[in-house]
Amino acid sequence: MSDSLEITGYSESEAIGQTPRLLASGQHDSAFYASMWHQLAADGHWQGEISNRRKSGELYPSWLTINAVRNKANLTTHFVAVFADISSLKHAQARLDYQAHHDPLTGL
Repeated sequence: MSDSLEITGYSESEAIGQTPRLLASGQHDSAFYASMWHQLAADGHWQGEISNRRKSGELYPSWLTINAVRNKANLTTHFVAVFADISSLKHAQARLDYQAHHDPLTGL
């Protein structure tokens, strides 16, 4: 089983030919995407946390890195994106935050 199938729930045949909107969560507004595209145009790359949606409908946090691919004339021809499910990291951070701010003896 490929990592993408495990993360998204979509098979390779379901994902090929689709746009990244396939995973859109609806959690980000147009200003978020405008900022992302602005940085991609200016710097040729963007990375950050984004909320995606699995085929099942479940939301999950992911770390997304996008790089512009340029031709010999330095014009962007396409983009390459790599993402990782960071659910486990977010759960661990929340657990550590809770432990740092709550007393197990008193529950406060």
